[in-house]
Amino acid sequence: MAVNMKIRKKGFFFSFTAILLITVFLASLDVQDYVTLVNKVPTIEGRVRVSNDFVHDLNDNYIERFISTAGLSSMNYYTHHKIYDDLSFDSEGVMRNRYRSLFMNGTYDGSKVLGTSFMDLINNITLLANDSLGLDVRFSIGEFSLFQSEETGPWYLGTKVEVNYTLNATVAVWYVSRNITGRFSIIGLEDPFIAINTQNNGDIEKRIIKSPSHDSWEEYSYFEDTVLNGEYFYGNNSPSFLSRIINLNDPSECCGISSFINKSNGFKGEGNDLGEYKNISFVDVCYFKESMSSNIDCDAVWQIDPLSTDFDSSNHDYPFRIDTYHLAIFNLTETRDKTQRKKD
Repeated sequence: MAVNMKIRKKGFFFSFTAILLITVFLASLDVQDYVTLVNKVPTIEGRVRVSNDFVHDLNDNYIERFISTAGLSSMNYYTHHKIYDDLSFDSEGVMRNRYRSLFMNGTYDGSKVLGTSFMDLINNITLLANDSLGLDVRFSIGEFSLFQSEETGPWYLGTKVEVNYTLNATVAVWYVSRNITGRFSIIGLEDPFIAINTQNNGDIEKRIIKSPSHDSWEEYSYFEDTVLNGEYFYGNNSPSFLSRIINLNDPSECCGISSFINKSNGFKGEGNDLGEYKNISFVDVCYFKESMSSNIDCDAVWQIDPLSTDFDSSNHDYPFRIDTYHLAIFNLTETRDKTQRKKD
């Protein structure tokens, strides 16, 4: 019992001493110091809230828009340069490296050619965050990819970028690592496939124009407009846009597109009995590559009245040809007069 009493007395002594010290400390605080400390609480909360909102805007809006903007300007420069300056196809690896260089830094083969690249946009937002909000933001870029897939479909390109950054707001620090994808439309982009294969640098301007979607192609006029207007149509036995710009002919289930060659002289091939046109399917990939997937025989071709000007005549002005596969796709098997032509 005596031992327990001693322990209790010691415990009481230490507790009393601690309370006394805290009381002395609080009493020593100036009233103004206390008020300042209280006033800082909402200021800190506001700064955290502003910083957190900025992080959300970066993740959900700004970076995705930066990717889409830089992606479009990079691909637009690449295809234009191929048509007007280079007139040759890159390998897939070279194309992807050049696109990444354009995208990240606005450079092509070491020369600055774009005024605004992805990193230019990132640097601008970094300066804005520092100057306007007093936030220290630091970025690093990881994995990078250019792709077409079910996610993009045939009429868009996707660029995925691994973005890592820290945001230091003094009162708190955010560490962020995200894979962010931006998409941009290929509609309106120039198509190097036609110009390079005809060696017409700028003489033929062929831009991607999407044909209106007609699942059944019940009207012949839909088909004729697609041909004469140089419009592109989806086909799962055709190559994607990314394959076309490097002259590959691999069919793409998700993203294949093709067009028909039109009446421009630039599309004519070597001389034969059809004037200067080839007696082969006028689907552009067939015409220039002379073979597509195993489902399409580019040599088994048909004339269509009245589109083929040599249909039952000697006028070879536009001796249009279409293969059996696309004849069925465009619902021409029953709706039009046609004559099969074998390759000479």
